[in-house]
Amino acid sequence: LFVGLGLNKILDIMEQKRLFNEAFFKNIKGLTLPEFTAKDLNGITFNGKILRSGQVTFLSFWSESCTPCIAETPNLNRLYSMVQDNSDIQFFSITWDSEQQVKSAIKKYDIRFPILLTSHEQIQQLNFERGFPTNMVLDKKGRVHSVLSGGSKRPGPEFENYWKKEIDKALNDSLWD
Repeated sequence: LFVGLGLNKILDIMEQKRLFNEAFFKNIKGLTLPEFTAKDLNGITFNGKILRSGQVTFLSFWSESCTPCIAETPNLNRLYSMVQDNSDIQFFSITWDSEQQVKSAIKKYDIRFPILLTSHEQIQQLNFERGFPTNMVLDKKGRVHSVLSGGSKRPGPEFENYWKKEIDKALNDSLWD
C-alpha cells in the first residue's frame, strides 16, 4: 500500500488514519488499560502495574495469523532498537498465540522485541476491541496517549518514525503530570 510513496505522504496517511479514528480516540485518551496478566517466554508474569511504572510504554497487539502484524515485524524491530536503551521507555508486544507458535515466529520472522502471552479475550479488552495489529503509546502513568489500529502488508520505515515521534511526545507531555 505504501510502496513508492514519499515519507511526507506516508506520514500524512498515518495522520489521516489517526484522524479517522478521532471519535474513538477521544473516548479513550487518558484512560488506563484494564487489569490483565500475561507471561513472557521465561515464564515471568506481568500485570497491569507494569504499565503504571513511571515509564512510557509502547504496546503492539498482534498474532502470527495476521499478515499486517507480521509485516510490521521489521519496523517493530527497528523501533525497539531506537528505544531499548532508554530507561524511561518500555516496549511490549502482546499476543494470544501459543508459546510454541511464538517461539517459531521469533525464528521465522527474526523478532527481536519482548513478547508477552495472554488470552485473546484479554487482548480484546486491552486494545479496546480494535482488531490487529493495534499499536499504542501509554504515558508514564499508564494512560492512553496515542493508538492506531490496522496495518499494511508493506509498511515502510515511516512506521517507526511515526511511533518514535509519539513516544517522544509522551515522554515530553507535561500536561498529564
